[in-house]
Amino acid sequence: MNDEQMPEILITGGTGLLGKSVCALFGRDHIPYVIATHSRQHLTSNRIFIDLSTGEGIKQAVAGKKIILHLASDKKHPKNDISGTAALLREIQALEEKPHLIYISIVGIDRLPLPYFKEKWQTEQAIINAAVPYSILRATQFHEYVEDLLKRLLKWPLGILPKKVPIQPIDVLTVAKALYMMVKEPPSGMIKNVGGPQIFPFIDAANSWLKKNNKRRLLLNFPLWGIAGRNIKNGALTSKDRNDQSVPWIEWLNKPR
Repeated sequence: MNDEQMPEILITGGTGLLGKSVCALFGRDHIPYVIATHSRQHLTSNRIFIDLSTGEGIKQAVAGKKIILHLASDKKHPKNDISGTAALLREIQALEEKPHLIYISIVGIDRLPLPYFKEKWQTEQAIINAAVPYSILRATQFHEYVEDLLKRLLKWPLGILPKKVPIQPIDVLTVAKALYMMVKEPPSGMIKNVGGPQIFPFIDAANSWLKKNNKRRLLLNFPLWGIAGRNIKNGALTSKDRNDQSVPWIEWLNKPR
């Protein structure tokens, strides 16, 4: 697919961790794209303002687009994901020629009744029921997320970790490449999973992180209760769809950064 054949692309969340990796792939292949940002600073020809919470700028942003990568998310206010996506969907539905909407989600959201996961699942359902061309990619946890969580849990001399939790971290670039392939394919109307190359206990990630950073902690386990806890222990955060091209956790952890 060359530049002349490539449809115009809109990316929400293009300035985030995943968005930057996706944009880098497009830039590498000289594929034009537009980033939709909620900041009014540093706007350019390929960086436009939209506000998903109010709907401002969405109509102008989606006009003429053939593909929309919806990567924006608000972890602090997850309900904004639902309302923001609803506003985006309304403008897409109003178009005569509807673009391919590609949404990034999380493995396990249909099995974990936790606030952020519930909102992500409801956002998925809104897309599925909106009668627009779509593809959804669910990914396991990024290496960066696992490390950030470990930094918080192991900040003090006593570290308290969840007991018997399997994880399957994946590198951001692998997820970006999976989204990039969806851009080149027709809408699937389906949910696809992508997971890291290895499934291992969270406690192993903690021990390897401590070793890498020359830290010592007294580690205590706490049990996870309820439906969410049971499903997490049963592998809700993991997927059989492993991607062996992803950088493994230990290799990522020891890379110079």
